[in-house]
Amino acid sequence: MKRTVLVGVVFLLSVLLFSVAWAQKPYEIAVVVKIAGIPWFNRMAEGVEQAAKELGVNAYLVGPATADPAPQVQMVEDLVTRGVNAVCVVPNDAKALAPVFQKAREKGIVVITHESP
Repeated sequence: MKRTVLVGVVFLLSVLLFSVAWAQKPYEIAVVVKIAGIPWFNRMAEGVEQAAKELGVNAYLVGPATADPAPQVQMVEDLVTRGVNAVCVVPNDAKALAPVFQKAREKGIVVITHESP
């Protein structure tokens, strides 16, 4: 299972990297999880860090301290404002995040969600 998560993260980052290989600045990918600091997402963070090194991108994992959609929405909004190239989100509440996902897409930011419709 852990290997599957790692392979999935590496694949995801590979696809994102090669979709904009022409970019001048380092490609920035933020992974936003439901809740930071739990073993499942800690392991995912290791995969994100490993993939970032292998692919030469700036990728990192962030998440709220509690499984509350409000801080997760704020985190994604902050990332959109910063102008990251891609956000990969494990939503606490997909409907709450829909408006900020739309804003990200309008700015040309790749949005990928998983573990949620």
